[in-house]
Amino acid sequence: MPDFIGDRYYSNTARAVAAIATIFISLTYVAGQMRGVGIVFSRFLQVDIATGVIIGVAVVAFFAVLGGMKGITWTRWPSTRCSSSPT
Repeated sequence: MPDFIGDRYYSNTARAVAAIATIFISLTYVAGQMRGVGIVFSRFLQVDIATGVIIGVAVVAFFAVLGGMKGITWTRWPSTRCSSSPT
């Protein structure tokens, strides 16, 4: 995205702003997802939310190492299709 913005507007400043915005949005998205995982694991395993987040991060890291980026892509694709399909 930052490369597109930089090329579209012929501006390295626009590229930098887009890069910073992309990082901020990604971190915000991941923080929300990890909080949700922490809540689920805390209720399921009867631990506090912080411990649930750590367990969730460990599970995600395990599968990322095991399957690599291809594995993450193949597990993310069905989730995206299910959440964006019309009901």
